[in-house]
Parts: sequence; C-alpha cells; structure tokens
Amino acid sequence: MESNYFPSDIVVDILSRLPVETLFRFKSVSTNWNSKITPTNHYLVSMHLKNYTNNPATKASLLATYLEADASLFATYLEANEPAPYSRHSVSLCLEEVDDGRRPPIHVDQSLLERIVCGTGNGLFLLDTIHPHYNLWNPATREIRPLPDPPLFTSPPETPPGLQHSSDYCGMGVDLVDNDIKVVLIRNYDYYDHGHWIPSSSSRFPSSVFVYTLRSNCWSEVAGGYPYGDGQQDPTYCLFDCHTYHDGFLYWLFKDYNNRNGYVVAFDMGNNLFHKINCPVDDPPACNLGLFRGSVALFEGQKDYGTCVVWLLSSRGGQWSWIKHSSFGVFPEELVVIGCWKDDQFIAQTSCDDQLVLYDTGSKQIKVLVSKCWSITWLNIYRQSLLSTLPISLTSGKGLQVE
Repeated sequence: MESNYFPSDIVVDILSRLPVETLFRFKSVSTNWNSKITPTNHYLVSMHLKNYTNNPATKASLLATYLEADASLFATYLEANEPAPYSRHSVSLCLEEVDDGRRPPIHVDQSLLERIVCGTGNGLFLLDTIHPHYNLWNPATREIRPLPDPPLFTSPPETPPGLQHSSDYCGMGVDLVDNDIKVVLIRNYDYYDHGHWIPSSSSRFPSSVFVYTLRSNCWSEVAGGYPYGDGQQDPTYCLFDCHTYHDGFLYWLFKDYNNRNGYVVAFDMGNNLFHKINCPVDDPPACNLGLFRGSVALFEGQKDYGTCVVWLLSSRGGQWSWIKHSSFGVFPEELVVIGCWKDDQFIAQTSCDDQLVLYDTGSKQIKVLVSKCWSITWLNIYRQSLLSTLPISLTSGKGLQVE
C-alpha cells in the first residue's frame, strides 16, 4: 500500500477512517491495493475498528427489532394453521440514520431480511434462523457464515425423559484476552408430557451454557452451566431479548417469576465466569439495560413522575455497584426509555400509540422514528466494520483494539 508520496502506515491510517463501501471503491486503484483492502488484512481491520467502528464521532445507524401488528408479512414464522395477532418484524430493523432519516448504504440478500437479528458487536450481526440455527453476518462486507449447530443438551448424565429445549439467551462480543469473536448461549429447557408443557416443575433441569469461538469455529460447554437458576422454583427469565456488550463482558437483565426483584448477570468472556449484580431498583420491568457515556447503564422508568433515572455500573476493586448518574423528564407524554443515542438524546417507546421515538433532553422535543411498533425487543447502535466472519486468526501486532 505504499505510494511515491506517503509511507504505508500513513496510507493505512487514512484508509482506516473511511466507511467500508468507500474502502472497497479504492480496491480498483491498483493490484496492490486490491489485495490489501480485504477483511483478511489483520492490521487494516484492527486500525479500522479503532479509527472508524469504535470511534464515537463516526456516523452511526440505529438498529432495533420489534413486533408489528401485521402477521401477514411474516407468516413463515408462524406454525402451520396457528393464528397470531403479531409476528416478529425483522425487515425494517429500523436501519435508519437518525440525523437525516436516510437508510444507510447496506445491500443484503432479501432472504436475510426475513431472519431475526438476536445480537451484534463490532459491525457483526448474529442471526437466529431455523437452519442453520445461527449465522454471523457482516452487511458491510456482505459476508455471512453459518455457525455449526450448538449442542442441544449438556454432557452426561443422560437427558431425563420429557426434557426439551425451550429457548436461548444469546450474546456476542470480543474476548479481550484471546482477541477472538465469541458467541455465548444460555440454553433453557422445559419438561413435556406427550407434547404438553409441564409448568412449575420442581425438578427443573438447569440451563446449559455454550460458547462459540470464531477462531476455532466450534462450540464448547461452560462447566457448571448457568449458576443462578433455582430448581425449586420457576426459572428466571430475561427482560430484554438481547445482551449488552462492554469491555469484554456480556450483560443480561433478569427477573424472577415469583417476585419483582431483578438482577443483572455479567459474563466474563475471558475466563467464562458469571457474576450476579443486584439491581438498584425494586421494579426491573420498568428498566432497560444499555450503554451510556462509555459505561453499562440501567435506565429506570418512573411512570408516576414521568421521568427516567440513569444508573451507571461500576466494578472498581472487583466489587460491583450502581451509581446514580442523573434523571431527566418530565416527558410530554408517557415514555419508556430503552437506550441512549447520544449524551442528550434517548431512544424511547410511547405507551399510548406504540411508537419508537427519539427524545432530546435539551429541547424536550420528540421525533418519531418508527410508528406502530408493538414491542421493542432489542436496540443497538450500528457502525460498519471490516471484521471477517471467516474462522481465521484475528490477532496481529496490535490485536483487535476494541474499546
């Protein structure tokens, strides 16, 4: 990538600050550039992650998945002859530039748009499909990689009769110790008798945990499984379908069936250890988990006051704690805050007409992003990246350099 005027490292530094589609246009400059501007160029990928993907100043897109009151669009997701008032809506994905309302220049196969996005990180999406069950997808480079099917059950002892896989809680991020992309799967089970679900089983089978690593392209089981399920009561459930990733950890917000107390589960991707963090409030259903100013945050909705309280998670000295950062409102209408777009702009859902909106705390103005969405199941900020979905070594002299 050298030129007659600039050394190679300066050229790479300049290119690493450009959108992926612009980079790919430069592949036609020369044969050398064509071979260097590729997801397999580890140094360029690392620099692009640092200077573009993980740069807060880079223009980003808001991505959300939600339910819509129109089952006819996605009848393929429904069981045969099973009526349903709602279907999971994945085609729109709210892939819109919040600043000017334009869609980002992402070109995808139409078949992918009918699949559910259940996780993302560093420009990659994790798609939940029927077969193969999970796929890694980079829409910027147009790469998609089917993952091997994860194990249905944990290792012996033998699976009890009537036990069936019921649901998954999944997340994706970067293991900062090994510099590798990982997918974490908490796999849940229920008992059935001749096809009928048996509720409140006193002998509930514990949830299993499996981790996929991109470099090895295989799944491994986490010893001990999910440590916080109680076999003597109904299992906990995840309040928000997808995870929050930050600094080598995955976070989920959970609640017990039998009480209103909730907690956050943190999973250390470097050593496969779980941590349980109690919520700072007594009503987790009114809360959402996300990122705010470079920290994991809990957004607590206070419906009686029409305000939102922002709690920041701290882990100083190995001890987890919540710090009350700020509160804002009163809202002009009832809003449920579900995430942060910028420091003074929050994503929320209206309770009266089910709209996804942008609320500006400075001007106190509301901008409608998506109308007629029944329930937001996941929200994230998307920036393009050069990360490859191929199972190759991602380490180089400077690694992934993620924030």
